[in-house]
Amino acid sequence: MEDWPRIHLVFSILNAIFSIFIVTMYIKSRFSNTYAYYFNILFTLVISFRNIIRIIQKSDQDAFCYIQAFFLSTMDKLIQIQITSYSVINYIGLFQMKFYQNNEKQIFIFLTAFSVMYSLILSTIFISQGLSGEAYCCYVKTSATVKRVIDTLFSIILLVVNVAISIKIIITLCENKKKESNNKNRLASIRLHLVRFISEIFFVTLIFLIVIFSVNKIFTEDEAKDIKEITYEILLVIMELFYTMNREIFKEIKRIFLCQKDNKTLEESDDKIENLDTENSPL
Repeated sequence: MEDWPRIHLVFSILNAIFSIFIVTMYIKSRFSNTYAYYFNILFTLVISFRNIIRIIQKSDQDAFCYIQAFFLSTMDKLIQIQITSYSVINYIGLFQMKFYQNNEKQIFIFLTAFSVMYSLILSTIFISQGLSGEAYCCYVKTSATVKRVIDTLFSIILLVVNVAISIKIIITLCENKKKESNNKNRLASIRLHLVRFISEIFFVTLIFLIVIFSVNKIFTEDEAKDIKEITYEILLVIMELFYTMNREIFKEIKRIFLCQKDNKTLEESDDKIENLDTENSPL
C-alpha cells in the first residue's frame, strides 16, 4: 500500500488528539481522586505518548532512533500488561471485594510498578538485539530470535490470563442472570455487562494475536502488514474507549458540547442513571 506512510501518520495524529481529549475530560471530571481514575488516565497517557512518538518518521539509525525504538517498545509492552492488570483488578474487585476495598491503594501501586518494570526489562532486552529495518519509524528488531521467543511466551501468558478471567466473569454473570430474571433493572445491567465482557474477550484476543503473529512473521506480504498495522491501531482506540468511557466522562462531554445550557436537564437525566448505577453489582 503506497499510501501507508501517510495513513500511518494520520492514524498517529488522530489517535494522539483523541487520547489528549480523553485525558482532558478526566482532569475536568469529578472523580479525579479515585484509583480507577489514575489507572485510566495512565492507560490513556501511555497510548497518547506512543502515538505522539510514532508521528516522527524513520530516520538513520542514530542515537535518537534507538531512543524512539526503546520508548515505542516500552509503550507497547506497557499497553499489553495494563490490559491484563485491568482484568486482574476486575477479578479481585468482583470476587474478592473486601480484600480489594481494604487494599485498593496497594493493589494499584503494585500493578503499576510491576507493569513499568515488566515493560522496561523486556524493552531493554529487545533493544539489545538491534533495530528493525522494516518499520516506518524506529523500532526494536522484531525478527531477533530472543525477542520472538520472549515476546511470544509472555503474550500467550497474558492472553490466557485475560481470557480466563473474562470467562469466569461471564459464567458468574450468566448464573446471576437466572437468579435475577424477575428484576428488570438488574437484568438489564447484567446483560450490558455480558455484552461488555464478551466484546472484551474478542478485542483483547485480536490484540494479542496480532502481536504474536507479527513477532513470528505470519504477516509476510506488504499489504497484509499494512492491514495488520491499521487493525492494531483501531483496536487500541477501541480498548481506550472500553477503559475510559463511563458515566462521569459522558457527563463532562455533554456539558462541554451543550455549553451547560441544558444543565438542569442533564442533571435530571444523570440522576436517573445514578439510580440504576447505585444498584448492587451485577455480580
